[in-house]
Amino acid sequence: MTRTMKSRELPFLAVLLITLTACLAQDEETDIGCPEVTCRCPFGTYWTTDSKRCTICSCLPQNCSVDCLNLNCPNGRVVNSDGCPTCSCQPVECKPAICPTIKCAYGLAKDDKGCEICQCNQCPSLKCPRIECFQNLIYEVDQYGCRVNCSCPYHECPVHNCLPDTNCPYGFAKDANGCVTCKCQLIDCPVLTCQACPNGFLSDTNGCLTCQCKPNECPALKCKTCFYGNVVDQNGCTTCICKPRPCPQIRCKPCPFGYLQDSNGCQTCKCKRLVCPRFKCAPCPNGYLTDKNGCQTCQCKPAVCPLFKCVPCPNGYLTDVNGCQTCQCKP
Repeated sequence: MTRTMKSRELPFLAVLLITLTACLAQDEETDIGCPEVTCRCPFGTYWTTDSKRCTICSCLPQNCSVDCLNLNCPNGRVVNSDGCPTCSCQPVECKPAICPTIKCAYGLAKDDKGCEICQCNQCPSLKCPRIECFQNLIYEVDQYGCRVNCSCPYHECPVHNCLPDTNCPYGFAKDANGCVTCKCQLIDCPVLTCQACPNGFLSDTNGCLTCQCKPNECPALKCKTCFYGNVVDQNGCTTCICKPRPCPQIRCKPCPFGYLQDSNGCQTCKCKRLVCPRFKCAPCPNGYLTDKNGCQTCQCKPAVCPLFKCVPCPNGYLTDVNGCQTCQCKP
């Protein structure tokens, strides 16, 4: 019984071995026999393969999920073999900028592709520390006109003969310039870090400085009475210029080219007339056509053809240079 089973298994194993050998040979032939692919798939697609696993010129959409935050590539991003963009930028091929007459302390500026151009970089931005100044900051400027340092302006404070500070438990109050006065500080004022104010800072009810700027000191003016009030300038100060009369609210029919204004600059219900543009056109023997607004165009009017009574022509009539019918028969 055992010998019979072994004799039956031998042919089966031989067939299996032959089949595996043929498959391996077919794979080798497939790898060797695939033609070279010369086509290119457009951006966002990839190649497909046939039944023999050979690459063919058939492109399918590629689901790209690469997300590069804040990546700006002037020349585009590098695309991988599947047609998807990567987080690498295409290299920029820049021609050297030859600028013999320009000397830049902070280097040459660059264009939107990252290539240097014959323009100087702007001054680097100066970040000043948060300094508590009672007046505007002053800046040190280098030889190129760029700000390199910032500090508070020096203000010479007057000397006061005040009572001993023991009578002021919180010390003496300071004025708008940061100078000590003989007034007692009512409470322990907090230390503030404020932006500079050209006219100093306002104080609160306790005598402590705030970060609110003092308003501009407006000059005293003697102006004539304005019926509708005076104009205020950009500093919030009143001027002697009178405000115009408020324009009344009116309802008018629509005007295609807008409305005219009166002497006070107020809108009226009178429509603006159309101002037709002027053109330099070639001469037209019959005049020019007008557009929908009645303005002249450079298109010539067609000729007004005279009416003729002609003998019948089997093939029709010839026309002249103006496109008008003549009595000459077509050949």
